[in-house]
Amino acid sequence: MRWNINRKSYEMRDTRIRRKFLLFPMTINEERRWFEVAEWEEKVFSIYTTGRSQKVRYSWCNTRWLN
Repeated sequence: MRWNINRKSYEMRDTRIRRKFLLFPMTINEERRWFEVAEWEEKVFSIYTTGRSQKVRYSWCNTRWLN
């Protein structure tokens, strides 16, 4: 059985907002945070395909803290 999952396709410079509890330190623009719930913005850094399966993968770059 195959699962057809309709995933959103992203373009270069698309952004998304992430919200997560930071158990380990995370640094964006020389500001380090941990042990808190934080929000940050990520931007698509590169788009590439993998081997024979030709799945599209995205690399994300953290750009800034939101809260």
